[in-house]
Amino acid sequence: MVDISAISKLIGMYEFVTILLIIGAGLGGISEIAKNKLIGYPAFAAGGIGIIILLLVLFLPSIIIGSQISHR
Repeated sequence: MVDISAISKLIGMYEFVTILLIIGAGLGGISEIAKNKLIGYPAFAAGGIGIIILLLVLFLPSIIIGSQISHR
């Protein structure tokens, strides 16, 4: 059986990634509308961090979450 606290941590990480991607997309859209590159750089950073965390959670969940998810 899978530990519920590990699942809660995983859901929390996905929520955090979703928030970062929404912020990145919003800043990217504002940057494109305003033709302001200075707003585009934080959008790229927030989106990039979100994608990196997402890939880490998908491929190495025990490192990010801090617990092993057992598949019994």
